[in-house]
Amino acid sequence: KRIHGGQWDNASPHTERFLLALIAELFGEYGWVWSTQPANSPLTNIMDAAIFPALAKMVSGLQGVLAGGHYLHCEVLWQLVKKAWDDYPLDRIARTFVHHSQVAAAIYACDGGDEFVQERNGLSFGV
Repeated sequence: KRIHGGQWDNASPHTERFLLALIAELFGEYGWVWSTQPANSPLTNIMDAAIFPALAKMVSGLQGVLAGGHYLHCEVLWQLVKKAWDDYPLDRIARTFVHHSQVAAAIYACDGGDEFVQERNGLSFGV
């Protein structure tokens, strides 16, 4: 049996019962189990913990420069999001994955808890 973990949380699209049933059926054909991250645990999701906040900061900066901080229409916003993604350095994404393994090890060392965040007063692992 092989277990696949998804970087999903309790967001509405991730809890849609027909989608979850389809995933269970398709994974079941291979004897796989679909497992998601625990609810309210952005520490276990590199997208929530690092990449989305960094991209949001980049998009906000572009929005400020190009639109004077005003709201953007969908197509313009989409173009800025794509630019931020395209410009995001690959080495930062790689460091995020290294950091994620250290977070997972720290969670394991705390028997599934997150006391290490309070002990270290943050998430710095020197990466």
